[in-house]
Amino acid sequence: MEDNLDWKLDKPVALAPRDKRLWRIATGKDGRIHTSINGGGTRWDSEGIPNNGLRSAHAPALAGNGATMTLLLRGNDGFLYTAEYDGSWATIHKVTNIALKETPATVYFGGNLHVMYRRTAT
Repeated sequence: MEDNLDWKLDKPVALAPRDKRLWRIATGKDGRIHTSINGGGTRWDSEGIPNNGLRSAHAPALAGNGATMTLLLRGNDGFLYTAEYDGSWATIHKVTNIALKETPATVYFGGNLHVMYRRTAT
């Protein structure tokens, strides 16, 4: 898939609303995390990323809750990473002792963040 930002993707894209914009986050063919926003129409504008050095071989998960968004992804080391956006990205960090088999799923419901994932045996 390619678009006006020239992203090269081969994995699913995560979408979530934040305020009056739609956010899109994806893992590129090079493993880099890409983010963009759309306020309506067909044009996507590039947005900052939480950590330019982090790479993933899997699609990210994204959940919006009003003015806050949460990004979850499986790093190349197999562990779960998370970062929040509330006007700027917080530092992405590894969630201790959670090793995933694949991409997580996430949603805000009832004011709480819910995450589903399959983990590797410990």
